[in-house]
Amino acid sequence: MGDPQYDVMNHPGEESNPRRIGEFVKDLGKKTTTSHGNRKMKTVAMTNGSSQRLLVVRGLLRCVGVTLLFARVASAQPAEQATPRPNILFLLTDDQRWDTLSCAGNPHLETPHLDRLAKEGARFTQALVTVSLCCPSRATLLTGKHAHIHGVLTNEPDLDSWSQHRLFPELLQEAGYETAFFGKWHLPRDPKQPVPGFDHWVSFRGQGNYENETLDVNGKPEVARGFVSDALTKRAKAWIEQERTQPFFVMLSLKNCHAPFRPPKRHLLSLDSKIVELPGSVQPGEFLPARVRRFQSRQAESTQYQEALRAEYCRYLELVLSVDESVGTLLETLENSGLTQNTAVIFTSDNGYLWGEHGVYYKSLTYEPSLRVPLLIRAPGDVPPNRRIDGTVLNLDLAPTLLELAGVPIPEDMQGTSLTPLWRTSDQEWRPETFHHAPFRGSGGTIPKDLSLRRSDFKYILMRTDNRVDELLFHLAADPAELRNLSADKTYEATLQEFREGLRNTLTTIEAPVAWASVIPN
Repeated sequence: MGDPQYDVMNHPGEESNPRRIGEFVKDLGKKTTTSHGNRKMKTVAMTNGSSQRLLVVRGLLRCVGVTLLFARVASAQPAEQATPRPNILFLLTDDQRWDTLSCAGNPHLETPHLDRLAKEGARFTQALVTVSLCCPSRATLLTGKHAHIHGVLTNEPDLDSWSQHRLFPELLQEAGYETAFFGKWHLPRDPKQPVPGFDHWVSFRGQGNYENETLDVNGKPEVARGFVSDALTKRAKAWIEQERTQPFFVMLSLKNCHAPFRPPKRHLLSLDSKIVELPGSVQPGEFLPARVRRFQSRQAESTQYQEALRAEYCRYLELVLSVDESVGTLLETLENSGLTQNTAVIFTSDNGYLWGEHGVYYKSLTYEPSLRVPLLIRAPGDVPPNRRIDGTVLNLDLAPTLLELAGVPIPEDMQGTSLTPLWRTSDQEWRPETFHHAPFRGSGGTIPKDLSLRRSDFKYILMRTDNRVDELLFHLAADPAELRNLSADKTYEATLQEFREGLRNTLTTIEAPVAWASVIPN
């Protein structure tokens, strides 16, 4: 949660995230040595017997036209690879919505380095999170599990809620990867113990500060003078440049673009709030559930309030400029170190953000701008360049994807699916629907206030406030802004019932608490 004193607006009720507008207005096998770019590294090899058995199985499967996905093989060791295992650079931002890249059509920003990632790899146009809030989303990224499984359902979780779940960096580390973390963690950890999965650790407490932040560097405090994202990027750069005999996994998690929106001085006021318009607003005749109205401000229509929000939106976008610079710095570092061709780069955010759509200036809700995030993956020799992927993918999928890229077996209890078939095969059938829900706030009950089932053409949301239940049905293909609620339209009565039943089935499939299905209308 943000620091209340810098919040944009006041949201009353159980979802409160107080924001005072006035504050603005005024990372197993036998190891062999092989070439790793211009360096030396260790790779994991299978025993000859295991390799022979794998080849037999693979040949049989190919006879019937089935593709073998190495990461799903039950062997405890990765297959011997003709090429070195790739390094992995994972870049994560905060609250950055999907359309804040110039390659995604943002009219106010130039993001050449992020655009380069998209041009040299794949851009996922329909990437979403399962829960739009920092802690639950980050735990899902690291575990490949839904929030109700890993136990982080709020922004104030305790260590016991998820300590029994293994993180994908732990699996990479056990497979021989050298691992490092830089930036915002925002998850419970024992301050007296190293974080599982990381050899090198640089972070800060909670949300941290944009300027002059005190960093925890492998258990020792160090003050980072200046803009914290610059300092973290510089440290990540230096770590990547070190000589090593193993592949690396490095995760750079930036505070950008979380409130308070305070870009570095070099970007401050580079965007003109008199020209930049907010992405959305309440539209005439739009149905607004009672829960949504709780997020709105009584001052929303005032000229002064709107001017202040436009200025805040400019500061938010200016923080993206800093993100692009950090990406550029690390891409240049890989290139200068001769590591570009054997390093997979992944860029995404923990959740999206509503900037005026439905009259809301926040996240948590299951509307599209709150759920959708940028996702770029560059892996030379694997991901084809300039690939646009429109299949719906989730933050749940990144852990298994990175494990497969590294040749590490994917645990059976991960609920996500590796994304590699989306660029390695054609006419690939993908998941037909995705499930999303709202986070919990404090002691806000045991059933999420939002439950949502999303398909490529339609989306169903069930929103609850007190004793009131509102059903929303949107035809995303015809109404991507989710303005026309079709739940009461007799024409879509069968569709509505299909989604109710579909949501019940999905909750059973993902092993959600039984009580969650109790609020779905018959």
